[in-house]
Amino acid sequence: MSWTRTLSVCVAAGLLAASCGSEDDPVSAPETAAVTEIDADTTEPEAASTSAAPTSDAATDTTTAAPAEVATTTRSTEPETSEDLTVTELIDAGAIDLTIDVPEGGVSGELLRLTLVNTTDTGLETALPCGLVFSPESDVQRMMSVTPLDVSLGAAESIDLVPYVMCIDSSSPAPESGATYRLAGLADDDLLALADCICDEDLLSEVDPAVGDMSLQIAVWATADGELPDLDAAVSETDGALSDVLGQEGVDFDEITDLLESQGIDADLPDGFDLETMLGDAVAFFDEYLEGARSVLDRCGIDLES
Repeated sequence: MSWTRTLSVCVAAGLLAASCGSEDDPVSAPETAAVTEIDADTTEPEAASTSAAPTSDAATDTTTAAPAEVATTTRSTEPETSEDLTVTELIDAGAIDLTIDVPEGGVSGELLRLTLVNTTDTGLETALPCGLVFSPESDVQRMMSVTPLDVSLGAAESIDLVPYVMCIDSSSPAPESGATYRLAGLADDDLLALADCICDEDLLSEVDPAVGDMSLQIAVWATADGELPDLDAAVSETDGALSDVLGQEGVDFDEITDLLESQGIDADLPDGFDLETMLGDAVAFFDEYLEGARSVLDRCGIDLES
């Protein structure tokens, strides 16, 4: 698949830096995404709160007041009840103003900061759902939210939300700090089903801090691509990536230090460092990530080609 080459180059770069899988730089476990808390005791407005309760003598009098009806045929741009509207509908209606920035780049994590401003003179209650897609204004990858966030905005209030997101497009580069994004709506089909499963099953809470969320990320990439990557192809392309980096075909691991130095790269590797063994370890890690991705897809009922 198209992103196998991208992963291979990343592995190759890690090998050259002698840092792939380093215990000194473990992948951090995802922190709980920032959530704007909503009072759990908040109840919906009572439809009949503006009229007195009927007395027992008037209980059978049907001529006094007709039952209150809720208008459903029209909806203003400043709805009285926002719980029935999605955040995208509120944004489209002009009730919420949204800006998105990327404080720091990456493939997955709390990468996007959403600033929501209530432009109305009434409070708004809504939610940021799982599977919400954010599209870039450049050629970097789209992002998809995999944590649900409740949104509570007072009149004219502004809040920041930081959803946990994952890249979607494996063949595109990951976004860097300062990238520009816009809200694109919900994912569809298997991708939306996977996002809902990650949220419903709280799969992020099961991530091993030692290895990070790469299995989940591969599952997202594979679902978007429609297939899992071929490990043998990844190994072959890693060899090709090493050749590209070093500018020489048929790289011999015994000659790697001389080749690095010939390219002006510091090849002062630790004593006992074995690049071939390290590549094997990297492949083993990749294989574990693939198995983890398969497990995620099976758990979420996503059936891919391989």
